Amino acid sequence: MEEEGSIRQIEPGTFGDITDHVQRLDDMGVDILYLNPVHQIGELYKNYNPHDALPEYLQPGCPYSVKDYWSVDPGLSFGLDDDDTDEHPFDEFRGLVDAAHDHGIRVYMDLVFNHCAHDSVFQRLHPEWFLYKEDPWSLDEPYIHP
Repeated sequence: MEEEGSIRQIEPGTFGDITDHVQRLDDMGVDILYLNPVHQIGELYKNYNPHDALPEYLQPGCPYSVKDYWSVDPGLSFGLDDDDTDEHPFDEFRGLVDAAHDHGIRVYMDLVFNHCAHDSVFQRLHPEWFLYKEDPWSLDEPYIHP
């Protein structure tokens, strides 16, 4: 029995785990799968939240602070179905989408494109797309162009 107020960690699933249940989801009348963010999140300022005094281990980082849209966050274990599989996470995701479509189920992903991680690939490739602060800790300082 768990102690009241304790934090229970659960093991994350994989795209393959969801694919294994597509037929059952179809039988239940599900016609849309809505996935939370799955992309790798940034490390820079990952555990910093100026409005919150929670300890760092309770601030895993914002899933909308995407570092690379061509990646899958390894902390989620997506695509790492079995130790003996060499399947890339995107191949496993494609298998999920194909299986869902075969059953008439649409797959939606929760994505955000109006901001990204401080150490995003885009910040290196296109710094002109971003606004910056001289003091990143300031809540009042205005943003400026590079």
